[in-house]
Amino acid sequence: MPDGNFTESAMMLRLTYPNYAKASLLTPNNLTPSLLLSRDGIPVPTAETDASGNLVIPDNAVIRGVEPDWRAQSVDQKTVNIEREIRPGMILDIGYMNVRGHHNLHSLNINQAPPSTDASNDYQTSRPLYNLYPDLGDVPISVSRASSYYDALTVRFAANVGQDLNVNASYAHGRNFADGNNIDQTNIRQYYGPTQQDIAHIFNAQAHYALPVGRGKTYMSHGSRLVDTLIGGWEYSALLHMRSGVRFDVTSAVGTLNNGQSNRPDRIGNGTLSHPTIDKWFDTSAFVNHLTEGTYGNAGINPLHGDDQIQLDSSLEKTFALVEGTQLEFRIDAFNTFNHPDFGTPDSVVGDGSEVQVSSTSVDNRRLQFSLRFSF
Repeated sequence: MPDGNFTESAMMLRLTYPNYAKASLLTPNNLTPSLLLSRDGIPVPTAETDASGNLVIPDNAVIRGVEPDWRAQSVDQKTVNIEREIRPGMILDIGYMNVRGHHNLHSLNINQAPPSTDASNDYQTSRPLYNLYPDLGDVPISVSRASSYYDALTVRFAANVGQDLNVNASYAHGRNFADGNNIDQTNIRQYYGPTQQDIAHIFNAQAHYALPVGRGKTYMSHGSRLVDTLIGGWEYSALLHMRSGVRFDVTSAVGTLNNGQSNRPDRIGNGTLSHPTIDKWFDTSAFVNHLTEGTYGNAGINPLHGDDQIQLDSSLEKTFALVEGTQLEFRIDAFNTFNHPDFGTPDSVVGDGSEVQVSSTSVDNRRLQFSLRFSF
C-alpha cells in the first residue's frame, strides 16, 4: 500500500479482509467436541459489517498486509582481488568487496498517528483510518524498500614456513550501513546509519606447528626412545580471533511524540570514554532524553562500540606408536587459552539506573578438554 494513500489503503482493507484469520474453538470438556468437521465443515471467517455497511473490526484483531508491488530481495556483490606469490609457498591476496542489499524487508504502519505537540492528545482519533474504522489500531504492512551497504578492504596471507609451520591469516576492514531504522513512517532513511554488524576490524589466523624435536626432526633426532616419547612428535595448532567492538544503540524510555511511539534520545556529546570500565562504559552526559513535544530525538542509530574481542583457541597433540598396526592419540584443547575477559555491551537506556554498566561477557571462560583415541 503506497505511503500516504490511506483512502486506497482503506478500500483495499475492506476488499481483502480477512485475508488470514486464526480462531480458537474451545470444548466445554475433554470429551464433548464443540465442532465436528463432518457435521459443521471448516469454519471460514468472514468480514462483518454494521447496518451502514462499515467494516467491523473484531476485538484483539491484528491486521497486517503486504504492499502490492512487493519485490524479492536481491544482493549485488562485487569483488576485486590482486594475488601474488611472494616466494614459493607464500601467497598474499589484497582485495576490495562491495555488497549492496536491495528491496530488504521493512515494516510500515499505515495507520500511525502523526506526532503531536499536545501531551494530552488522544492519538487514536488522529489515526489516518479513524474516520472509516475508529476501532482499528496499528496496521503493519510489509514493504520491500529497505537497503543495506557493506564495503571492505580484505587481506589474506597463506604460507608454508619451512617444513614445520603453516599459517593462514585474513583481515577485513569494513563498514556496514542500512536504512529502515525510522520512527517517521514517511522517511525510511530518517536514522540511516551503521548496523550492529558494523565491525571495523576483523582478524583471524590459523597456525599449525610441528615441534622440530624428536626422531627424524631437526633437534634430538638421535635421542633415546624415552626422550622421544616424552618430548618428540608434539604438534601445536592455534586459532586466533580478534575484532573491534560491536556497535550498540542508546535508547530512551521517554516518548514525546504523543502518538503511541517511542522516541530517540538527543546526543549532545561524543559519549566515548578513553578508558571505559564495566561500571561505566560510556559518558552518560552525552545522551539525554528528548523533551520537546511532537519532535524526534537527534541521536543516530548504534552510535557507540562495545568491548574488543580477543580469543585464542589452542590444541596440543601427539600420536604414540604402540605395537604394529596400533597407535594412541593424546590431545589437549584449550578454548580461550588465556582466559581473556571479553565483555558484552552495556545497558544503554538513558536514565534507567543501570545505564552504562556491563553485566555479561561475549565469550565463554577458558575451557580445557582432554581426549584419547586408540586406533587399531
